Order: sequence, then C-alpha cells, then structure tokens
Amino acid sequence: MYEIPGRLTKRHRAHSTRTGKSDPIDARSIAEVVLRENDRLGRYYGDDVHEELRLHYDHRDQLVNARIQAINRLRTAAFRLELGRLPRDLYRAKALRLIEQRAGQLDASIPVVRAVLRELHFAIAAIRLYNEQIAEVETALHPLAERFPELMRITGVSSIVAAGLIGHTGDVRNIRNADAFDMRSGVAPLPCSSGRSSRTRLNKGGNRQLNRLLHTIAVVQRRIAGHVGQEYYRKKLGEGKAPAAALRSLKRRLATVVYYRLFADYAALPTSPPSSLAA
Repeated sequence: MYEIPGRLTKRHRAHSTRTGKSDPIDARSIAEVVLRENDRLGRYYGDDVHEELRLHYDHRDQLVNARIQAINRLRTAAFRLELGRLPRDLYRAKALRLIEQRAGQLDASIPVVRAVLRELHFAIAAIRLYNEQIAEVETALHPLAERFPELMRITGVSSIVAAGLIGHTGDVRNIRNADAFDMRSGVAPLPCSSGRSSRTRLNKGGNRQLNRLLHTIAVVQRRIAGHVGQEYYRKKLGEGKAPAAALRSLKRRLATVVYYRLFADYAALPTSPPSSLAA
C-alpha cells in the first residue's frame, strides 16, 4: 500500500474539472496521485502486532491510574483513622495486610469509625482487584514485547516500556527517518529564529506517551554509573546545559536509538511485503 498525504489529493482536486468533495472525487484524486507520483510516495506497512501491544499498554495504563486513585482513598481513610505511619508501596499485599491488622484493632461501634472503615476496606478490595487485572494484562503483554529483542536490549526498556514504544509508534517502517520519529515523539526542538537570533524552543507536541517512555529510559540510564547514557548526560552538563536541557538531549539521542532498533526488529519479523494497491 501507499501512504497518501492529504495535501497531494487536495492539490489534484484543485486542478480537477470537477469541483466539490465526495467519495468518488477523493478516490479519483488518490488514483491520480498514485499514477503520477508513486516514486515519491511512502509505502504503508500494516500489521496487528503494534495495535495489540498498544491496546494492552493503554489498558494497563488505565488500570494503574485507577489503582492510584484507590490508593489515595486508602491513604485518606487510614489518615482519618490514625493508623500511624503507612508503608511506602500501598499496593503490595504485605502492606495491605498490615493496614487491615491495624484497622481490626479499632472500635467499629462508633458510627464515624465504622463508615471510614468501610471506605478503607472497599479501597483495599479495589487495589487487590486492580493488582490481579494488571498482572493479567502484563502476562499477555510480555510474549508480544519479546518479539522485539533489539529494542529490549536497550537499558531501561522493560517489556512494558517496549509495549508502549511499539504500540504508540506503530509500524516504524512508515516513518521515513529518525528525524521524523524525533518529531513524532516530541523530543526534537522547534526552531524559533528571527533575524540574527538563532534559537530553538521546547517541543510540546508529538505523541506524549512516546515522550514519557523516552523520559523513563533516559532517567534510568542517567542513574547507572558508567553507562553511556550517564556519560552523555554529564557531557551535556559540562557544555553548560541545565540538568533538564541535558536530559532532553539524552532523550533525543535515545529516540534515534529506539528508531533504528525498532526498524531492525520489524525487518526481522515474518511479515509479508507491502501491497502496491493504493491506500
């Protein structure tokens, strides 16, 4: 298949003898673009691997956010009941049992205490349910992400991070080069020069999920002593960059690495060649 940019079909419609816009006119415009400019068009590769991973990753992300809300309800109830200092990770089974033991020592005959205890137990039950659902989604996600071994070799890329990168990138063969991937993930700075002033500004566009995942990898590599990511980060600090700017530079370098690793993995997948039919 070919990937047909909308600007090309718009150009052909503008020079057509038929005015207006309809499905037949659009189909004719697409056919004319393919016939006249097929040497400039990018091929469209499609498969279900990245779509399945994206659905799993997004579902897990929603479950994690719901669990955080339940943890906040649990923390609020525990504070009102004065259960003392709470464990750090309230989603763990050991922490939940500890809170239940402390709550069991309270006098439930007091109406207010009884109401708050009910909220506490509901929150604990919700956290346990979300833990089971998250584990189930991750179990389905792991074998799919392991089909991309080159990507998984990057330090800081777990199977969950890999699933997010693959799912939100799509088939990387549809992205023309690493610079285009940088723009898609929002790590490439945007030029804002005027006259003799040559400057760039922070890119707040692009896919923010990809940006967040690259940030996660960058933070992990920055903390590992002797790692090439940490050395690159310190190099940028030595050039006078602020810590946030140095981390953004590391994110852009990692985006290039991720692009080529994904490209290598997709090239090794047993997929059929793209069709020559127009998209």
